Amino acid sequence: MVSVLAVADSETAGAATEEAKAELVSRPSAWATLRTDIVVGFFAIWRRPPMRAIITANFFCSIAAGFFFATLMVFLFRDLGMAPSVIGVMISVAGFSALLGSLAARPMAKAIGYGPAAVAGFCFSRLAC
Repeated sequence: MVSVLAVADSETAGAATEEAKAELVSRPSAWATLRTDIVVGFFAIWRRPPMRAIITANFFCSIAAGFFFATLMVFLFRDLGMAPSVIGVMISVAGFSALLGSLAARPMAKAIGYGPAAVAGFCFSRLAC
């Protein structure tokens, strides 16, 4: 009796496996759709000159900030002799300030508009560094 149930279960499992294989073949992989979405999004942004300028400026700003902060950590630790805990507190204060800025962004955008708020936020962030 047990062997009959095992055979019936294996046949049902085989049919379910075939259905799963057919579904996997018909569905594109997640990586393929992700790549397609990234390419479509990139070209949608790149076709609009204002967006292209913003993305390009942010790219170079991020690269420069990466170099700056990597060098800053070495300078603070080695040349100024700051303790790692003090550097950590400085980074924490910067993170808290970023949180406050993100909380102020929506009310500021409603008050003066999205475009002027984005420009003001960018200018203020340059003054803060």
